[in-house]
Amino acid sequence: MSFVTDQRNAQAAALQAALAWWESCRPVGWDLRQHLDNPTVNTCSEAEKLLAAAVAKAVEVGVI
Repeated sequence: MSFVTDQRNAQAAALQAALAWWESCRPVGWDLRQHLDNPTVNTCSEAEKLLAAAVAKAVEVGVI
C-alpha cells in the first residue's frame, strides 16, 4: 500500500472508533435525532464533550 492509502485507512479507522465511542454514550431508548440534539450526554470531561460534539457534527454533515 502507498503512504496515502495508509493515511486514508488510518483516518477512516479513527473516525469509526470515535463514532463507536459516541454511540456507546447514547442512552438506551434514545434515537439518533435525540442524541444529535444532546451530543454530550453521558460524557464527563471537557475532552469527551468536545469529541462528542465533533462526532455529532460529523454525523450531521455526513462525514461519518
